[in-house]
Amino acid sequence: MEEDLLSPSSVPADELSTIATSKHPCMKSSWSDLPNDLLLIVLQRLQLPHILAFAAVCTSWYSAAATTGVLPCQVPWLMYLATKGDVPHKPVTKEFRRLHNPDKTYKISSPWGYFQHYCGASHGWLAASDEISNLVLYNPFSSAMIHLPPITDFACIRAVFRSEGSIKGYLFGGGYLFGGQGTCVDATHLGKWFYQKIALSCAPSQGGDHCIVMTIHHDCDWLSYAKVGGGNWHVASVINSREDSYVDCIYHAGKFYTLTMKGMIEMWDIDGSCELRNKMIITNKDQRRLTKMDQDRVLTRYLVSTPWGDLLQVRLLLVHPRDKCPINVKVKIGRVDLGGCGMMDLEPETALRGHAAFLGRNQSACLPAKKFQELRPNCIYMTTPFLRQEEFFDNRLRRLWGATIYDLENWTLEDAYPSSGYDYTYSPFVLIWITPNHCSELLE
Repeated sequence: MEEDLLSPSSVPADELSTIATSKHPCMKSSWSDLPNDLLLIVLQRLQLPHILAFAAVCTSWYSAAATTGVLPCQVPWLMYLATKGDVPHKPVTKEFRRLHNPDKTYKISSPWGYFQHYCGASHGWLAASDEISNLVLYNPFSSAMIHLPPITDFACIRAVFRSEGSIKGYLFGGGYLFGGQGTCVDATHLGKWFYQKIALSCAPSQGGDHCIVMTIHHDCDWLSYAKVGGGNWHVASVINSREDSYVDCIYHAGKFYTLTMKGMIEMWDIDGSCELRNKMIITNKDQRRLTKMDQDRVLTRYLVSTPWGDLLQVRLLLVHPRDKCPINVKVKIGRVDLGGCGMMDLEPETALRGHAAFLGRNQSACLPAKKFQELRPNCIYMTTPFLRQEEFFDNRLRRLWGATIYDLENWTLEDAYPSSGYDYTYSPFVLIWITPNHCSELLE
């Protein structure tokens, strides 16, 4: 059942609560005193961002908004975006779904054509590249947009301009730096593969000048950061992509942590002036205790920050034929010892302590299943993993496509939205977990 929301009102979502609580000169009471039946009529004409803003006005408006099925909104939603190969810049499907009611979809109006690629979600904000491959933060629930420093701020990229002054493409690579021509890439196309993942230190609206964004980019071999609202990218690290690659980054306990395909973990402490301090937590040598077979079987890795303060490493492995596992993949979880610089393997069925983890392009999340009834304890909710070894995506791993639930207790893998009707033949398609946080921001 699709929730067909009508066109948005002309009032921006972030101004709705201010208007609603103000008093018209001809009125003896405030807008918050409107009768419930009238509020319901108004809600029928609002899109998702405006419903969330509507709910943040007062208790009576929140109660009315709750009838739409949108609230509460603390559990991640699934954003699904698909395009056809012959019309790559025109989305065919764009929608949001919730876990508690998987058959209902919510559509919102947003500048989808403006964005060409999505590379992550953090603190309720999406990260996307625009039509000239610059990185943008976008909040789909409030329509707020923040431009990050341009892609030309990286030394490996130089813009090529048309005669009228617009950007035609980019010279990419070190060739032109040494007198060569380099490789000329279309301005729109470069951003589709240049950025792999992002993490934010906090929501931009809450962090002010202290919000930092970190991105894995280039070809999973560069790590850079910038202050939101600042003018420059700062390259933190460059590794040899033939030897290793970055697979995840996360903000945990006041610092950024990054993880590579071979299991190297680094801590990055960035202060308000963008000064960087780095510490190696686990080196490649520390991973030698794993057998070569385990190393070869690792499909990808994730970092998870837990509510009880631990930093976990989740490894997705290809199952060996001799393993007694009903599916072709299994999960191993370890607790990262930040002080002792090591990792201790945990029993997967108890590692999450009754919580549910959300993994994928998003900054990983870990939520208590007791608090949110729609979540299953000791389960991992995954979207299609980014695998550098594309040959792993054969018929054995087709079940990893889409949004899935991995049960750590029973070793089972199933669709998170069994009746969703998603068509993964569209190429490309994007699935991202994102948690609306606009309600809480308006109420603060």
